[in-house]
Amino acid sequence: MTTVFLLSFARDFGGFDVGQANSMVMIAALFFLLFIFVGGLWSDSAPRWVPMSVGLGGFAVAVFVMFPMVESGNFVLATAAFVLGLAFVGLLYGPMRIYMAELFAGGVRYTGVSFGYQTASAITGGLTPVFAVALLEQTGSHIPVAGYAAVMMGIAFAGLMLQRNRTNWDKA
Repeated sequence: MTTVFLLSFARDFGGFDVGQANSMVMIAALFFLLFIFVGGLWSDSAPRWVPMSVGLGGFAVAVFVMFPMVESGNFVLATAAFVLGLAFVGLLYGPMRIYMAELFAGGVRYTGVSFGYQTASAITGGLTPVFAVALLEQTGSHIPVAGYAAVMMGIAFAGLMLQRNRTNWDKA
């Protein structure tokens, strides 16, 4: 949603050229890297689901303000929208790798993590821009697109909560 769809949204609805839009993503990527570390460090001292929940919930809320920030046409404000989105995703990504590894027993860990992650990425990551464009074209508004993203975060949060009290973790 942030690095693919919002990037084209910035060009089409924010009035930014390709160079400006790419610059926004590159600046936000630096913050993304920082927040991956923050999320990972946080998950070393708290249950892994805590920073992941903050990332999911934060993005679900932030996505509703990210589009107007980009539509403002203000480079700084639009860049802040990208930073905001990727900061929350970074909080999720930091602990996600070890969280996923801990879901599977040692004998099937590599296959389980790889199959689960790649399948989910192909379905959600591949189809999200398609759904977002369709929603935007059908409604003429970014609100349904933000709602779609928030629903996806809610589904991910529900899955996370189903595993949060698991007591038989097979440590990676």
